[in-house]
Amino acid sequence: VGWEAQAASFANSVDGYSLGALQQDGTRQMLATGNGGQSWQAVGVVAWPEARLDFPVLGQGFALAWRWNPERQAYDYALVRSENGGQSWDLVKGVIE
Repeated sequence: VGWEAQAASFANSVDGYSLGALQQDGTRQMLATGNGGQSWQAVGVVAWPEARLDFPVLGQGFALAWRWNPERQAYDYALVRSENGGQSWDLVKGVIE
């Protein structure tokens, strides 16, 4: 089974998470729904212009986030994890062998 991260991710048929529109300052609102996407509420702000989300469990999820780094002329990537429905995020540290 692979990781199927999307721009929006639903833990079940009604509870989901998504990123809002990109703002001029490069941030996005983290949005949550409890009614299948009929309405969304802001739960936080992230500094990632782009990301893919995966919330397999209500309130607990991951994001693969990236942004262009003009100094390196390459993208910077981060895998982050939230335990509170996207209100805050922690960097995931891992090693690939």
